[in-house]
Amino acid sequence: MLDEWSKIIILIGAAGIIGYLAQKTGLCMVRGVLEFRKGRPMLILALLLCGICALAILPLAASLGLNTSLPRYEWHYFFALGGLIFGLGSSANGGCAISTMSRLAQGEITMIATMVGWVTGWCLWALWIPDGYQPTPIGGASDLTIILEVIALSIATIWAVTHSPQGRKLWLSVMAIGLVAGLLFALQPHWSPSYLLQDFARVTLHNETGRWPTNDRFVILIALLSGMFIAAWLSHHFVLKAIHFSDLMIHLVAGTAMGIGAAMSLGGNDTQLLIAMPGFSPGGVVAVIFILLGIYIGSLVPQPATLTKKDVTTN
Repeated sequence: MLDEWSKIIILIGAAGIIGYLAQKTGLCMVRGVLEFRKGRPMLILALLLCGICALAILPLAASLGLNTSLPRYEWHYFFALGGLIFGLGSSANGGCAISTMSRLAQGEITMIATMVGWVTGWCLWALWIPDGYQPTPIGGASDLTIILEVIALSIATIWAVTHSPQGRKLWLSVMAIGLVAGLLFALQPHWSPSYLLQDFARVTLHNETGRWPTNDRFVILIALLSGMFIAAWLSHHFVLKAIHFSDLMIHLVAGTAMGIGAAMSLGGNDTQLLIAMPGFSPGGVVAVIFILLGIYIGSLVPQPATLTKKDVTTN
């Protein structure tokens, strides 16, 4: 069993790797949908399948006595509605949860407004949540489900690595993110920023001090942003950008929609892709489908003049 310091060091390294690779590859579901519309499906396919790589780390984690039980929930219309709202908010924001942090690490301070919106959205949902609603957890995925997931990943990987050198680099980077995310989950099941904001909102609203995030979860967030910053700095993409009030309002509203949607569907795209999808959670699958639908619908709407194409992550 790992001692506490070894665990912290691994958590920092793993989160830093995810942040670095996410920044280098321009990891973003909004960008993925936009590229899909142009006939380039590589990125969105990689995003949808990357979490399956987490399955490779779970047997090793089990042998070390670590957590290996991926959360699974029955689907509910709140997962669909939440995913749709999150997708629409992401489109208006010009980026999903992961790319919002990437852009902040690039010097777009305006993204803080989006992150404030996330917390606001979580809080609004916590105040409004219908009485009696409780997501229904279910058992682990069957062996057949896991086998089918691995087969789908293998077929897609063979296609990707033979498609083009550029596509091969992207694919392998995104798969590496999924693999490292599996290690993070085994060490800290609530590592994702979505989970952190959810618990922070509950503590703020209901004084549930027992849900106050542990220190290692804040360390993971800092390491994640640090990895993104290092990648942005080394690639000369770090530029402090001016802050305009109109931009702040747009990103605050978009972030609030993302927060509400993430709260309704038990996580933003980070949680859905890297935690829910590998376990083939019915609720997570429904949420991802409607996130994509929301982004697609949002991409058909002309963006405000203050939110130009360059605002969408295109690394």
